[in-house]
Amino acid sequence: MLVKSIFSVTIILIFIPLIFFIGSFNSCKNPTQPVTFDKTKFTLTFEDAACTEVWLKLILSADVSTRRVLLKRLSINQTGDTTTIYSMRMNVTDTLIVDEGLLPKHTYTYQAELLTDDGRLIHRSGPLTVTTMDTTSHDFSWDITYLGDGSSSVLRDVAIINDTLAYAVGEIYKKDSAGNFETEPYNLAVWNGSTWKLQKAIVYYQGYRVVPPLEGVFAFSPTDIWLTSSYPIHGDGTNWALYRLPDLGINASVSKIWGTSSSSIYFVGRNGSIVFFDGKTWRRIESGTKLSLLDIYGSKDNIVIAGVDISTYKGIVLKNNGMGWKTIAESNLITAAEIFKPKLYGAITSVLITDNNTIYAGGNLFYQYRFGKWNYVKSMPENYIGGNPNVYYRGFIYKIRGNKVNDLWIVGDRNTIRHSNGASWKQIGLPYDPASDVIWRSLSVKNNFCIAVGDGGNRAICINMKR
Repeated sequence: MLVKSIFSVTIILIFIPLIFFIGSFNSCKNPTQPVTFDKTKFTLTFEDAACTEVWLKLILSADVSTRRVLLKRLSINQTGDTTTIYSMRMNVTDTLIVDEGLLPKHTYTYQAELLTDDGRLIHRSGPLTVTTMDTTSHDFSWDITYLGDGSSSVLRDVAIINDTLAYAVGEIYKKDSAGNFETEPYNLAVWNGSTWKLQKAIVYYQGYRVVPPLEGVFAFSPTDIWLTSSYPIHGDGTNWALYRLPDLGINASVSKIWGTSSSSIYFVGRNGSIVFFDGKTWRRIESGTKLSLLDIYGSKDNIVIAGVDISTYKGIVLKNNGMGWKTIAESNLITAAEIFKPKLYGAITSVLITDNNTIYAGGNLFYQYRFGKWNYVKSMPENYIGGNPNVYYRGFIYKIRGNKVNDLWIVGDRNTIRHSNGASWKQIGLPYDPASDVIWRSLSVKNNFCIAVGDGGNRAICINMKR
């Protein structure tokens, strides 16, 4: 009995140090440093969402020395499966991350982790749930109208006032009863809700009657309409007044228009011309470029302008946020290796800014500017340098317009009329044809009603599209 008791004590004494040894080993392998949720040190925030993209921002406190970060998209069905969408050592206090290739109208949950260089977890953000935008419908009915009898008839711009009133401008030539072309063309086509009617915007200068070829149109109401023919023209639909800029002490030639009212309106055009009218006084604004400014568009906070030298394919995008005009992009015929460093490729002929301040620019290619960075619009097939061989998918872009990022349009040559629902693009109207001579030169969008205008076969063309 005495021997048995001594043996039992010996076993116990040997076992106790073994427990301490194993515990000590595990402590070294798995440090007890706690995982925290300190928002002052490490934060994940939602910035914006489109139909197939989500923008997130990671923010680190300046006093955080550890900078290895993982951003994960968590499994929705709680199976534990996750997708790591960002793994990097952050050298700055904040970074913007875009998660692409997502599903529209879909909910995703994200979580970020801060690790030591040897992989130990220090901080973890709280879960962040985001829902992507829904798509819009591609289902449009459409109707095409041809205007004029030839002789290079063309429509260059269009403005929708409402479903039963729109103005398109250009030069439309008609033949008389003897089959000869009339010497004086029409310069207006007016949509009355059912048909297009040709009219003439007549102005007088130094006592002479003039029916000028028109380049641009912008309307605030049925009786508050602006036109351009190198100089601004204002009217009520019947009576028109010409503002000859040189007579006002302004050396400028303008073609396109955008504004919020007739007391806050911009005109842009040749040789970098920007002219502003406040309802009383006209003044020229220096743009910093001599390129022809072909398009202008604004939101509640910003105005953007597109310019180009079409002979060299040089382009420019200007932006004004109330602090003056600033160049945010230049373009040229560059290589694929040079794209976005910082230039864009090719000509820039049109620009659009949406309510969430996404900027779109197009010409040879289609770009978007978001959170201070340019990129291709990736939802459009073949939209990159070297893509779209033999213009198989679309032609050159003349105009960009739309309601939101999930309801965009581009129009251009070779009968290009494309609508984006936020996830995909669809040709509207007649099928796209690389051999087509149809050029859609401009576009106006108002809710579910859209009109594109242009020319083909020496005739002016309008297409009305309704959803």
